[in-house]
Amino acid sequence: MRRIHNYLFALGLLFVSAPAMADEWNSNINFAFGYKNINDPYFDRLEADEHFMAGIMLDFSYTGWPVHLVLDRLRSTHTGVVTTAVTFTTIRVEMTTEEYDLGVRKIWQPSKRTRPYIGGGLALLEVEYSEKLPFTDKQSDTAEGTGYWYGGGIYFTLARHFNIGLDIRHSSVDVTLLGRSVDAGGTSTSLILGIHW
Repeated sequence: MRRIHNYLFALGLLFVSAPAMADEWNSNINFAFGYKNINDPYFDRLEADEHFMAGIMLDFSYTGWPVHLVLDRLRSTHTGVVTTAVTFTTIRVEMTTEEYDLGVRKIWQPSKRTRPYIGGGLALLEVEYSEKLPFTDKQSDTAEGTGYWYGGGIYFTLARHFNIGLDIRHSSVDVTLLGRSVDAGGTSTSLILGIHW
């Protein structure tokens, strides 16, 4: 599945960059840096709910289209150690999520530089997860799932081609890790920096 996702993202990057030479197309490639909070109680109990996140946000639209088509790729990571309250057992937790958000984004332009937006669509998620207790072997698992995402934000286009702004989004994707059903999506807040054509 990961290979399919990589091919899909590469195709999206081609679609976004190719129209840059044509005036009829409107495209953005933005880099996102921020934090993701996974809202599932299981990860909250293990203090594994706060992740650093980074990714690429791609969108493009043709003149006259009411929305932009979207393909975003966001990766979050967490590594931490927590001591349980009852047994005082130390657990080392490692978790990585790779999220591909497909959909549409409505972008307004109330002024020359200001562009607020909202969007949503399909979320494809891959998760790698492990727990390690003292004197035991590490328990590891991987999972994939499909869900939804929605969000919004605002960016400012400077010197006609350089974007800076803020993105906030929420996703929900149910997966099974180590025999437990959990929601590995979450709510993220990111600084975005990029290029506009």
